Amino acid sequence: MRRRWIAYRAATGSSTHRSRLPSAIKGEHILSVNLVGTARLLDVLQARVGFGCVGIVIASMGAEFVHVPADAERQLALGPVNELAAVCRQLWEFDNPDQAYLRAKRGNQLRVEAEALRWAERGARLLSISLGLTSTAQGRLELKTHPQVIKVLEGTPLQGIGTPEDIAAAVEWRRHPLRVF
Repeated sequence: MRRRWIAYRAATGSSTHRSRLPSAIKGEHILSVNLVGTARLLDVLQARVGFGCVGIVIASMGAEFVHVPADAERQLALGPVNELAAVCRQLWEFDNPDQAYLRAKRGNQLRVEAEALRWAERGARLLSISLGLTSTAQGRLELKTHPQVIKVLEGTPLQGIGTPEDIAAAVEWRRHPLRVF
């Protein structure tokens, strides 16, 4: 039962690996927290999961706009945690924190996809969710500073901005034991 509690608490925000960073932070720090930190957390949880556990990593829709070469995708998905930031540094410059954030989130999606197979062998589920723009300090800043974000938002059917509560509801829905697809 303890294992289920750990995964559930990590997934629902009561005890999460948070990567809320100031917008002026350097790209290297974003990689260290968002990419490497998440991979380390997955490694720790992987050894503790069992039947019925659910792990949910919050990714980003922005990760869908990032091109990652196939060989780098394999390294980000399966490579040693301590080499993940180096893989990114070889491919991209990280003076731009926005680009570092997007690539870190793409790396998280790839890592979750690969780790999900190991979790499944133990009867557990691991997935990432990538919801749209969320009304947080960072989301509101993106709207003010990035006109392309407004265009993406205008291209959605409801043209709405989500809330942290919307994310919690999506996590809760995916966490339910009947949601095994």
